[in-house]
Amino acid sequence: RVTPFLYVGAKEVASDRKVLLDAKITHVVNAALDVVPCCFPENFTYMSYRLTDGTNADIDSILYPVIDFIETCRQEGGRCLVHCVQGASRSTGLVIGYLMWMQNWAYQEAFRHVRLIRPIASPNAGFVFQLIM
Repeated sequence: RVTPFLYVGAKEVASDRKVLLDAKITHVVNAALDVVPCCFPENFTYMSYRLTDGTNADIDSILYPVIDFIETCRQEGGRCLVHCVQGASRSTGLVIGYLMWMQNWAYQEAFRHVRLIRPIASPNAGFVFQLIM
């Protein structure tokens, strides 16, 4: 849990309805739709992207819609899971971007915060470059 309403994880969590319901997740950002299907559309509100985990992938083009989606979830009193395949690069990059924007944090501060919660957090170099620019 990154904040009281924001979670980051991997496909195993996103594919387990009981875990999601127990955590009171209401919204899910799927950053790896090409690999992980949106398993439970009847239970959760999804936002999905086919974001590849390569240094040329464009995280910038989806970051602001993701921020809006997470903010809508927060304002509605919900909880949001942001996931990819491993929960290491794509999802953590988006969560770091969210924290940078909403908390007015520098990249390193947001990265450290996420890394404390998710030690495998490691956005690829392309994502890092886009987030700090």
